[in-house]
Amino acid sequence: MKNILLNIFLIISLTSCTTNQERVIIYEGKTFEKNQELANQGNMYAQNNLVFMYRNRQDVERNYQKAFEWYKKSAEQWFSNAQVHVEILYTIGRETKIDKYKAYEYILKALHQKNEKAPIMFEILCRKFPEVCVDTKLKF
Repeated sequence: MKNILLNIFLIISLTSCTTNQERVIIYEGKTFEKNQELANQGNMYAQNNLVFMYRNRQDVERNYQKAFEWYKKSAEQWFSNAQVHVEILYTIGRETKIDKYKAYEYILKALHQKNEKAPIMFEILCRKFPEVCVDTKLKF
């Protein structure tokens, strides 16, 4: 029951983590093709925009797997909001399989950048998978 409640909280967090304003940073009004072009050039904001386009069927067919791939690319570019989202997806196994160690890796990156949502997500991860966080000395 506790894990079910944690998963519900994480899903709600995932859907509310990013505002409409954050989704369209710089690229408001750009088409899917333009965002894809910029994303392929390594632009983390365009990569993040593609996530929402694939998830919400905006100018493209819904594809959660491609959305997850773009989340990871954006997270690897050190976009901390994407790092938090990737951690949540690995924690709950949505759009990918559960991987507590990858979740831990991504949330540490977001914590390092002082993402405001990262401490609570870190705490939830450690409650769900305490064995992952046993050796940590992080305090918030």
